[in-house]
Amino acid sequence: MDIYRKTLVKLLAERFEDLIQESDFFEFDLHQIKELLSEDQIGTRSEVVVFLAALKWLNHDIHNRPIHSSDVMKCVRFLAMTLPEVLACLDPPIMNLIRFEPQVKEQLAKALLYISAKSVDMETYFSQFRPRPRQLLLKKNLSFSGASVSMTSKLTPTTQVPNDQLNDVKVGFNSVMSKRMSSTQVPSDQLIAIHSVSTHCGLPRYVQLSFHF
Repeated sequence: MDIYRKTLVKLLAERFEDLIQESDFFEFDLHQIKELLSEDQIGTRSEVVVFLAALKWLNHDIHNRPIHSSDVMKCVRFLAMTLPEVLACLDPPIMNLIRFEPQVKEQLAKALLYISAKSVDMETYFSQFRPRPRQLLLKKNLSFSGASVSMTSKLTPTTQVPNDQLNDVKVGFNSVMSKRMSSTQVPSDQLIAIHSVSTHCGLPRYVQLSFHF
């Protein structure tokens, strides 16, 4: 990319939230949208907005663009989100079934694993998942209740999981982590989140994912 093109993309990225409200945004081609969504400095307040913008671009030409969904979604840094943000991405207002696509399922599962490990100070064991830093240029004041982002997850921190299923998750999580943290217990709320997200993503069991240390 020449210096002038790079400068232009950077300027567009800095006014990202304004840009995605304009009709010109939908005229970007695949290469241009990937350049924009891959910028390390972006004028938004949440990575969820980047996710929504990607969905809007794909949905604008629903007959042709969804074949590029995997390429476009690779630009979304789910790993840099918080747990509530990832949960919000499980129930988007458009293209709801995108979470079942293999690439997106894998991204969400990795984000869940990394965020859960980070919550118990064990993210170093998943350093291969560490997200590339992205600077969000706007003040973060989003609420994930559905009011500010026009999207909400049907799952909440109070989601109830039957005891036998919760035990399955505990066993699965402990078996994955046993070599590194055999004496470390993962909080129940994190285990509930793991089970909820894996079920909502269409993953039959969290423990069926394969991670290598």
